[in-house]
Amino acid sequence: MLIWIVILIIGLSAITLNIFATQTVLSSSIHTKIKRRNYILLIWSIPIVGVILAVLFINRDIKKNKETIESDIADVMKDLAKRINGIEADIKQKRSKKSLH
Repeated sequence: MLIWIVILIIGLSAITLNIFATQTVLSSSIHTKIKRRNYILLIWSIPIVGVILAVLFINRDIKKNKETIESDIADVMKDLAKRINGIEADIKQKRSKKSLH
C-alpha cells in the first residue's frame, strides 16, 4: 500500500513539473514556435519513455518471480505427495498387521 502512495506522489510530481515546464516554454518569446514545440515534445516524451521502461522492467521482474514461485510450489507439491504416499503406506502396513493378528 505504501509503495502505491509513493508511486502516486512521484507521478503527480512529475506531471506537475511537466505542466510547469510546458507553461515556461510556451511563455518564452525567445524561441520560435518550432523550437517551443520541440521542447514541449521533449518535456512530455521523457516521462512517457520512463513509464514504458518502468513497466517493462516491472513485468520482467514479475515473470522472473512467477517462475521462481512456480518452481518452489512444484517442489513443495512433490514433497507433499511423498509425505502423503508415506502416510498411506504406513496406514496400509498397520491395517495389514491388524488383519494378521
